[in-house]
Amino acid sequence: MGAYQAAHECGMSVPDDISVVSFGDSHLAPWLHPPLTTVAVPYAELARQAVEILLATEKRLGPRHVPMTLIERSSVARAQYQRAAGAERSSA
Repeated sequence: MGAYQAAHECGMSVPDDISVVSFGDSHLAPWLHPPLTTVAVPYAELARQAVEILLATEKRLGPRHVPMTLIERSSVARAQYQRAAGAERSSA
């Protein structure tokens, strides 16, 4: 919500001028205007793996992967690239 407020204070619009994505899906995310795009974190699975690593005193455990889900909402727009002034050169 702070990013939305800061954008507003700078005269910017979400997602027209700036895209906002959060990490850890909040219950407020769908209620913001525009609804906030976020990465949902499976905290229970993260905790389960952390405990498993802590209890594995004798064996070495390899890298872990916790699948996370991107929840696409309206706070992100496709990037629009603009060429800098004078970037186009004509061949003469």
